[in-house]
Amino acid sequence: MNMAYGSPRPTGDIDFMSVTPRSLSNQLLLLAGVGSILSRKHRLYLHSVFTNLPDDYETRISPLFPGQLEYIRLFSLEAHDLALAKLERNDARDRQDVSYLAHARLIDPETLQQRYRQEMRPYLG
Repeated sequence: MNMAYGSPRPTGDIDFMSVTPRSLSNQLLLLAGVGSILSRKHRLYLHSVFTNLPDDYETRISPLFPGQLEYIRLFSLEAHDLALAKLERNDARDRQDVSYLAHARLIDPETLQQRYRQEMRPYLG
């Protein structure tokens, strides 16, 4: 939210959903997860997130800081996909984030509803 969309809400973590190759996920958390030397130094840690995402979200991701990082490539969810990813947990912070995206006119209600109906609802209980 902060890096991709300019949300003013402070955060102490960087959420990630996947690492390629997958075998490096645990190593990444050891290096930069909660309580790591890097997290204590920079007061920011990496956090692995598991959530339902819309179908085809991978076709809509955007690179963050392209060409600026030597050993890592970061991508952000498209705003509608990010809003839909926050449905499952639906806590106060998630609602605040979706509200920010809406007020910043980064999500369109019709697109959000259409993507929910077509790409998420069939898989939710």
